[in-house]
Amino acid sequence: MKPAENTYAAKYWKNGIAVNLTDEAQNVIATGIAVVGNDVYVIGERRMQNWITPVTCYWKNGQRSDLSDQTTTPDDQDITVSGTDVYMMWSVAYNSSGQLQTRYSKNLATPTLIQDGTSYAGGTAIAVKGNDVYIAETGILPNSQSLVSKYWKNGSPVTLGSDDSAALSLDVSGNDIYIAGYQSVSGGGSEAVYWKNGKAQQITSGTGSGMIRQIFVKQK
Repeated sequence: MKPAENTYAAKYWKNGIAVNLTDEAQNVIATGIAVVGNDVYVIGERRMQNWITPVTCYWKNGQRSDLSDQTTTPDDQDITVSGTDVYMMWSVAYNSSGQLQTRYSKNLATPTLIQDGTSYAGGTAIAVKGNDVYIAETGILPNSQSLVSKYWKNGSPVTLGSDDSAALSLDVSGNDIYIAGYQSVSGGGSEAVYWKNGKAQQITSGTGSGMIRQIFVKQK
């Protein structure tokens, strides 16, 4: 957005009443929300009109703090709660080639950088089960440039799909891990797919462009 263009604001609604998270001097996007007791946490990104690059940020009860700076470019963000603990995940492009790094933080502590030995690690979603932290990711394999769906468990990568696949969401139910996204098929197009404990379940035929943006598992 150029400096002369209009600004846009981030908001959330509580019982139908809007709460502003920005002012007219900024362009802001909110991408996730979590509530712990009386505290409201929102994660997203913001950009002043004279900035070229946005920064990742979060709000706690309307008070903003930055998670990145203008040396990187925001990609995806997510937030979740486990008990009274708040976990935030964000990925950023860190060079002109668009390669991604991902970090997560528990209760606003010093962020942990995910490192799996590759130059491209793009986290998209976070879930927590007990003491285990899971992050859905689209990354690459060592000595490869093809994107592939993965997830991390406590920082250790697990590869899911084949080349040209992506992991966009996840949920954990009991001992089962569900990752959702898409996988390209030969001849063009993509199939919407989810993986349960690493086994793919195809949802669409792959004749068009299918994907799963969010997955939720009902607890029994």
